[in-house]
Amino acid sequence: MAINRGSQSARITSKTECGEYDAETIERVHQENIRKSRLASELSEGVSSEAGATTSKQYTWKTSARPVGDHEISEYQGDGGKREMLRAQARKRRQVRRREASIWDELAPKEVHGVLNFMLAAIFLLGLVLVFFINGRL
Repeated sequence: MAINRGSQSARITSKTECGEYDAETIERVHQENIRKSRLASELSEGVSSEAGATTSKQYTWKTSARPVGDHEISEYQGDGGKREMLRAQARKRRQVRRREASIWDELAPKEVHGVLNFMLAAIFLLGLVLVFFINGRL
């Protein structure tokens, strides 16, 4: 690809309000900028892949919202058009997800929610027993 060095130099001069640059200087700066850009993109890809690997190991259970199928929501009963129907279906899907939500969703995988609920109930009952014991009613 042929580049008109004179017009490129004139454009740079008009944008920077500096003196005239020769073609070699422009090319050298251009190649240096390309090299820095490639180096920065390689570094950012390496950092993002390393960071992604550590976070994916830490929180594997909270990847995204559960897809709610059409069979799980009721038929659209409104008189609106397609846009209103899609909004209503999205609202119904949110309701289903909210109904299934747990206080432990951010903390632990679904498989251990029952154990955590049991531990919470046991700690609550032990606290009640402790309070009764302290008050001398036991």
